[in-house]
Amino acid sequence: MAIARGFNGVGLALVVPAMNSLAADYSDDTTRGSAFGWLGMASRVGAMMGGTLGVLLAPTTFLGVHGWRLAFHILALLSFALAVSTWFLASDPRPPSASEKSTASVARELLGEAKDVVRLPTFQILVAQGVAGPILAEIVPQKARTTVYALDRFFETIFSSFAPAVVGILAERVFGYKPASSATGMAERENAAALAKAVFAEIAVPMAICCSIYSLLYCTYPADRERAQKAALVAPEDQDCENANSSTATGVDGLNQALLARND
Repeated sequence: MAIARGFNGVGLALVVPAMNSLAADYSDDTTRGSAFGWLGMASRVGAMMGGTLGVLLAPTTFLGVHGWRLAFHILALLSFALAVSTWFLASDPRPPSASEKSTASVARELLGEAKDVVRLPTFQILVAQGVAGPILAEIVPQKARTTVYALDRFFETIFSSFAPAVVGILAERVFGYKPASSATGMAERENAAALAKAVFAEIAVPMAICCSIYSLLYCTYPADRERAQKAALVAPEDQDCENANSSTATGVDGLNQALLARND
């Protein structure tokens, strides 16, 4: 189960950044906020419906298959159907590159994009307070949107993984939680109070910090957004130059072949 859950996490890490990037690419500045709003709502509604279906299926048996196993089978079938429909129906809104790049050059380009994204002050602030969405699409060039969403999810997952440990440390070291297998009466109430205080502190303190960090966006977001808009204006010119160079190279090759054939 743990291994399967790990593969599920890998799949989500691959899909979610690409999904957010596509939502940003298919929308413009005026509709991007609502597009991410609908995307987030659909995700939450789907999670709610899936959880409800799983709870209802768990105690049942269908054709000799236990309900909890059936839930995994249904998820696999839906995922396969979605993968097939995406393969045949989905299209990349960005124009294809005229030149083919090697794997090494693509890796170097992605590494360079990642370094540029991490240096953005707005990205650092958003990672610190844990909120992504349309703002990330506004501060990077179009080609770097998948990278920025992948990095955001990477850092957010790492930071959030410390939350359970923080709750345990606060409960035992700060608020006096004492694990005991046979605790009753007053000890149980004290342990419950210690856990409640630890959870509250783990939620309230980060939320207060996030609220204060939000104010820094007023200083960083306009400059980063303007930089991304300038990069977007330069990108079509670079693409035109690349296409022109490719066309010129193709024309020269064709001329050389014609001359060689004539000499023969």
